[in-house]
Amino acid sequence: MDGTQYFVSRMNPYSPELNYFLAYQYCRSLGLQLASFETKEKADSITQYLRNAGYNHYDFWTSGNRLGTDMLIWMSSGLPFNATFNYMRSSYNAVGDEPAEKQPAVGDEDIKVPAVATGRKG
Repeated sequence: MDGTQYFVSRMNPYSPELNYFLAYQYCRSLGLQLASFETKEKADSITQYLRNAGYNHYDFWTSGNRLGTDMLIWMSSGLPFNATFNYMRSSYNAVGDEPAEKQPAVGDEDIKVPAVATGRKG
C-alpha cells in the first residue's frame, strides 16, 4: 500500500500474541518495525485492508506509545501523534466495530495482541 509493505503477525499461524515490547522485538527480528500512521488516509487504508481480510474483531500493536509519560509518539518515526491519533481514538478502533475505548490503550504494554509491522518495498 502506497509503496509500503505491511506484515500482519496474525496472518502467520505460528506468530504468537505478544505484549508491546515483544511485538517490537519480533518485528525488528524480521527486519521490520511496528507500523506508524501519520495521516488519516494511511490509517483508513490499513483499517480497510484488515477489515476486508476478516480481522475486524482483533486489536493490533503499532508503534504508538507514551513512553511512561503523557507524550504520545510513534516509536518507529519518533514523531508525535497528530490528528491521526485523535481520529483513531475518537472513531472506531483500527480494525473492528468496537468503540476505541474498548481497544488496548496506548501504553498498555502487557496486553498480548498481534502486531502490524512495516517495511519499504525494495
